[in-house]
Amino acid sequence: MKHLYLLLLLLTYSFGCTTEHKEIEQFSKEIGREKMAALNQLVASYEHFLFTKYPDPVKVSDKTFLFLEDVKDNNSLNIRELPNSQAILELMEASGLRKDIYIYNCEKSTYPAYPVDQLIPITYPENSLDLSMKETYFSEERRFLISSTGQNETSSRSDSILSFNKKGLFMYALAKAKHKDPSFMTYVEVKYTYGDIHPSLFAQKHLEQLAGEELSWFQRLPLVIDIYYKLMLTKSQDEDYYLSFRKSKD
Repeated sequence: MKHLYLLLLLLTYSFGCTTEHKEIEQFSKEIGREKMAALNQLVASYEHFLFTKYPDPVKVSDKTFLFLEDVKDNNSLNIRELPNSQAILELMEASGLRKDIYIYNCEKSTYPAYPVDQLIPITYPENSLDLSMKETYFSEERRFLISSTGQNETSSRSDSILSFNKKGLFMYALAKAKHKDPSFMTYVEVKYTYGDIHPSLFAQKHLEQLAGEELSWFQRLPLVIDIYYKLMLTKSQDEDYYLSFRKSKD
């Protein structure tokens, strides 16, 4: 009986690994080789940061926990000042992947929007990330821009705002690759609905839902994109788009 249990456990693990490998291949196919290479460098940068910033815990899950705790508490992490951050930023820019994930307002008119909404399922699990965020944070929307007396000044500042590209290739590739995973598709739906979400909120939800788990490649992506990369792009935690809670209207 014990041997049968171990065999079933191994088969389940093998199936999970095979499934995710196929999903990663599908995702990579959608975004292309150059952009996938840039994303892998970003993920590697995040993992290197975890091991450098939190050297004492042996388990990656413990390092992740400490990282999320720091983000939740808005502790300064100085990610933008890391030695490799500029090289990563340039790689993401040169590959075009930055625009697929975070886009300036002035770039939206020429960006080929992808039909992400057509891949989002109609129903979602109860107690999902979406439900809890609606109740906790989205009763009031926060604006990106502070009112200005001059219309030209407001327009100019609006063009320089960087926001999550909910109709970007990155989101489309995620939805294509993970469309059979209801839990992950809840994340896709939340990002499509709300766009930019404060990193501390993301950290809080991950601490509640994934505490102690060793994360898969796709489970790490929200931490890399919505927290680590966003902090890398943000000059100051006081920037408007960093603090955004708004519901996406694009």
